[in-house]
Amino acid sequence: MLVLAIPIIIWSVTGSYFVLMDIGFIRSDHVVSKVEVIDPSQVQYSVGNVYQNYPKAQQISLKSVLSKAVYQVNLTDDKLLIDAQTGQVLERFN
Repeated sequence: MLVLAIPIIIWSVTGSYFVLMDIGFIRSDHVVSKVEVIDPSQVQYSVGNVYQNYPKAQQISLKSVLSKAVYQVNLTDDKLLIDAQTGQVLERFN
């Protein structure tokens, strides 16, 4: 009888936890950061120009870094950040 009671008790406790707790907390909404929207007027340098300058790029992504639109270019052995307004390669910071 005890063999059947233990799983039912565990099931009841965990089920009660999900009912009593806020669903946002269970889904870890408090951990997820907000996505910063990129203003299209910040992008003057097209992704086509980036690809022309770096034809061996494995991936090109448009991102926001410190509220500034940049392209992240992943090369075979390097990663670059390129200003999306001017097309200049940004200096690395560690």
